[in-house]
Amino acid sequence: MDMNTGGYYTQEPARPRFGTGARIGVAAGAVVLLGGFCLVPALLKDSDAATTRSGLAATTQPTLESTPTVPPLDPKAVQFALDEANGKLSAGVAALRKATTPRAVSSAADELADTVRSQTSTLSGLTVPPEAASAHNDLVSALAALEDELSTVASSADSRDICTGGAASAALSRAGAAADVRSAASALGGDYEFGSFLPAVTKDQKRRKANGTYLRRVTGGSGQLKTDNGNPSDTVIKLVKVGAKKPSVVVYVRGKKKVTTGRIRDGNYQIFMSSGTDWDGKRFTRDCGFSRFDSNFKFTTTSRQYTIWSISLKVRLGGNAPSTDVDPDAFPD
Repeated sequence: MDMNTGGYYTQEPARPRFGTGARIGVAAGAVVLLGGFCLVPALLKDSDAATTRSGLAATTQPTLESTPTVPPLDPKAVQFALDEANGKLSAGVAALRKATTPRAVSSAADELADTVRSQTSTLSGLTVPPEAASAHNDLVSALAALEDELSTVASSADSRDICTGGAASAALSRAGAAADVRSAASALGGDYEFGSFLPAVTKDQKRRKANGTYLRRVTGGSGQLKTDNGNPSDTVIKLVKVGAKKPSVVVYVRGKKKVTTGRIRDGNYQIFMSSGTDWDGKRFTRDCGFSRFDSNFKFTTTSRQYTIWSISLKVRLGGNAPSTDVDPDAFPD
């Protein structure tokens, strides 16, 4: 007899003509003749039961296995893991704070995000004591959100809204995820400490120099440079002799102000400009821009005359002094 089972064909082996089945049939007939028809249903019932039992024996039943319960770590072991994570995160924040250009800020923020992701994974695998479990879960969630905040910091550096590690650190300190990390760490209880890697909450600053302040100046000539900053942003002007690495003159010009720089030594100079918000003493920390005039400026002095150049920083139609953006990492210090 052919049977179709699940798409595969199998054939039972041929049975003897007068085998066990035949003998059962003969015996059944004898019983019917001797005992009447009442025995036939009973025999058929037994046959059905045998078939059912045979089917049950062929069926593989799933085996239920119990999952072993992992006992919680003791508080000292949990604190050790928290200390390990806090130390690695502290190193990442320190590297972010040291960044001095937008590109360096973006790179440091991405690296710190990777560290946060790694430590979040490690901490999420801990089995903490029951009384700390809820706060621990909140901490893991807050760290995951902190990773997203760092991606935002990196994007802000790419767009030059954030320009230094100090500004990036301040932005991170005010992030909602940072507040959630502090809250969850506090909720862990007195047996645990975590979160010292986070910078203290810091407001954005707007530090400025007085208009016309010299940040660097090498004198000895008679040349003059008159600067009209028609833009709202403060700007630092750098005069760099062609071929030199360091500027000879660096002067601070506030937005909408004018400055005359005198006693410039003779020579051929390039003029670089950086602009932005919040001067930290070396550079603008936010909204920064970097450029230079395409033309060089030559200063010469004779017994009868000296050179005076006048520049306007505001873009105007018909202007004759085109400028080019400069990579912040190549900007002269």
